[in-house]
Amino acid sequence: MFDPTAFDNLRVVLEGAVYDADLSGEIEVINRKDLFDLATYQRSYSIQFQLKEQSSNAVEMKLVAGVEQVIVERRPTSIQAIPGASIQIVYESKNDLSSFHDMLQQVWGERTIEQVQIISTLNQTIYKTYISFARNIDEEMVEDVLAMVSTSIKSLQILKRNT
Repeated sequence: MFDPTAFDNLRVVLEGAVYDADLSGEIEVINRKDLFDLATYQRSYSIQFQLKEQSSNAVEMKLVAGVEQVIVERRPTSIQAIPGASIQIVYESKNDLSSFHDMLQQVWGERTIEQVQIISTLNQTIYKTYISFARNIDEEMVEDVLAMVSTSIKSLQILKRNT
């Protein structure tokens, strides 16, 4: 019988919360990836969404678990790893997000926030803001994952009003 890892359980919660918001008409899912990197034995799941009829801004939520997290969960070892997964939130916009930085700092608190501008000679400039959390999450933090989805949607709504 298959025994799901913390990553599997968190992925189901994240995916379910986002698709519930999609079904309610609040957002629309525009991309989803469920990957296993054989070179690094790393699992990743990402789901990207935007507000309905608002294609200039989107949020991608990424859940990642490395081989260390899976091993330490399956078999107690001497590996110094914490079971669970890491999560990262990426805002993507066609508009400059630099003025959005302070609002994100207020919404997300003391997190690592990195802003990147991708300039293309072929396509429109893309602005990305990465929010990283300095801890792994596990099944005991399911409420945190649900709050992250809700906060991501609310911050998209604030961004829409301010652009």
